Amino acid sequence: MVDRTKLRIAVNITVLIIVIIFIFRLASYNRILHQIETQHTGKIVQAFYMIQEPDFFKYFVGGIVAGAALIVTSVSDFWHREEYGFMLTVINILVNLLVFVTLIIVYANPVFTTFMIVASAGGLIIAATNN
Repeated sequence: MVDRTKLRIAVNITVLIIVIIFIFRLASYNRILHQIETQHTGKIVQAFYMIQEPDFFKYFVGGIVAGAALIVTSVSDFWHREEYGFMLTVINILVNLLVFVTLIIVYANPVFTTFMIVASAGGLIIAATNN
């Protein structure tokens, strides 16, 4: 059992490191999106030009994968809270939540934010019903 716990902690740390690196890359990419927003008026026109940006879907899908990974690791931590102990479970979930909120704030895309809110609600429902 100890080896499984260490493996889960290693996976959590790896996911956090990858997501944090992605957030830093996303922050620099967001400068391009903000330039598009300042050059064009109207949300529909802005969205049209943003979607035409060559890296838009790469970052959009990457953001969804990063958010989903944080949700999955949080749900997994909740399910295995007996192995971790209460404090480690709370710390893991709070760190994941902090990084998740940071991801949403840095991306600042209404479609992405809506998708992440729905996904996190689904994660909460799954965690509550499968326990």
